[in-house]
Amino acid sequence: MARKRLPAEVVVDALTKAANGMPLVDLLDEFGISELTFRRWKAQFSGLNAGQVRETVLLVEENARLRKRIVELSVERCALNGAFLEKLSRKRGSAFIH
Repeated sequence: MARKRLPAEVVVDALTKAANGMPLVDLLDEFGISELTFRRWKAQFSGLNAGQVRETVLLVEENARLRKRIVELSVERCALNGAFLEKLSRKRGSAFIH
């Protein structure tokens, strides 16, 4: 099944209805989500308003993007460092030890 992103208002609405005593089965049917999704929302966003939920989601996405960029830069740095050491060893001859 394709993953869908629900607006922050929907997440807050679902959590509010659950806090007000709506049965979990009815809640899952109404919002079309799994129990796992609801439990994750509850753990992650319980007690937040819509703006805070939206901001949290954006920060998580930005964090993931930045972590990916760090990995890319680390790989690039290792490649450049390897190329530099190789060039340096060719200049100095076989006497250069890593």
